[in-house]
Amino acid sequence: MSSTKTDGSMSCAADCISRRVFMTRLAALSGIAALLPYVARADQASSSDSPNSPRSSSGKWMPIGPAGKVKQGDFSQADCGEDTVYVTRLQDNSVLAMSAVCTHLGCDVSWDLKSMQFECPCHGGRYDSTGKNISGPPKRPLQRYDTRIDDSGVIQVWIPVS
Repeated sequence: MSSTKTDGSMSCAADCISRRVFMTRLAALSGIAALLPYVARADQASSSDSPNSPRSSSGKWMPIGPAGKVKQGDFSQADCGEDTVYVTRLQDNSVLAMSAVCTHLGCDVSWDLKSMQFECPCHGGRYDSTGKNISGPPKRPLQRYDTRIDDSGVIQVWIPVS
């Protein structure tokens, strides 16, 4: 508790804290509070935006067509429910599937055979044949999807459900 001195000022008893201690604690708490939005964004980016993140447990396999029709170096566009993907064969004969949605503002990208790049018509974003962002405003690569070929020879793409 505080007590009043004869000159009218207050003196601090054992349960009071000094102004310096109070201001130091206030500054520390303010600093922590200011960092919280950045920590939350970094956690979201590392868990859901990574093109190589492990497959989410909530999703479904979507058939996109016969494996024999997908050729190496040639991208085919396929609809997977609400998602559109580009698929191709890699040199090791595996199947690569990527989202057709630009990571900048969500416009649909298109494959340009002459430049061998994906192009976004909205703001000029460009991605190479592996989906890596190479110019323009996109800061992240195109989202990759897990693929498999079922027993009947149909390519399936794992589409996460949010």
